[in-house]
Amino acid sequence: MGKDKNKMINFLKEYFELCKKYDLYIGACGCCNSPWVTSSLSQMDLVDHIVHLCEEAKIDPKEILSEDLLKQYEEYSKISIRDVIKKGVQAVQQSFPELDKNVTDSIVKVLFGDLADK
Repeated sequence: MGKDKNKMINFLKEYFELCKKYDLYIGACGCCNSPWVTSSLSQMDLVDHIVHLCEEAKIDPKEILSEDLLKQYEEYSKISIRDVIKKGVQAVQQSFPELDKNVTDSIVKVLFGDLADK
C-alpha cells in the first residue's frame, strides 16, 4: 500500500482534526453507503468513528490517534460492553422469570461468552 497508505493516514489525521473543529463527521449507511453529516454526541463517538475508518483501511489507529485517546476509548468500550451485557442479562431474566438463575446464567454465557464474566 506504501504511498496510498501514507495518503490515507494523512487524510484521516486531517479529517479527525476537521471533525473536532466542527463537531461533525460523515457517516454512511451500512447497506447502501449513502453518506450523511452528523454531529458527534461525544469525543468518544468521534474516536469510535475514526477507529472504524482505520479498521476498514487496515491502518493502525495509533497512526492517527494519540495513545491517551486510545486508552480512553478502550475504557469507554469496556463500559459500553458491560452496559450491553447488563441489559442483556436483565432482558433474559425478565423474559424467562420462571427459569432458575443457573439456567438464565447459562443463557447469558451462551450469548456473551467470556464477556459475561467481567
